[in-house]
Amino acid sequence: MLELKTHDVTAGFRLYKVEALEKIPWRTITSNGYAWQEEIICLLERSGARVAEVPVIFNDRTYGKSKLRKKDIVEFFITIFRLAGK
Repeated sequence: MLELKTHDVTAGFRLYKVEALEKIPWRTITSNGYAWQEEIICLLERSGARVAEVPVIFNDRTYGKSKLRKKDIVEFFITIFRLAGK
């Protein structure tokens, strides 16, 4: 929906150039948590910045629960629709 070049907006290591970060309208960002990463990457790509991905490999979870809350998942999708409408 957002037509991002970045494949994984929630994980991995990223480095940003100061010049790219200076183009972000920080006061307009409304998301938190995982959705915040999604919004930053969207704003960076829309400003013309290149995002290089360095993947992180996680072992499959063998026990325990996800740290994602329902609120995080809902906010993630709300952010996608909000950004897609801009």
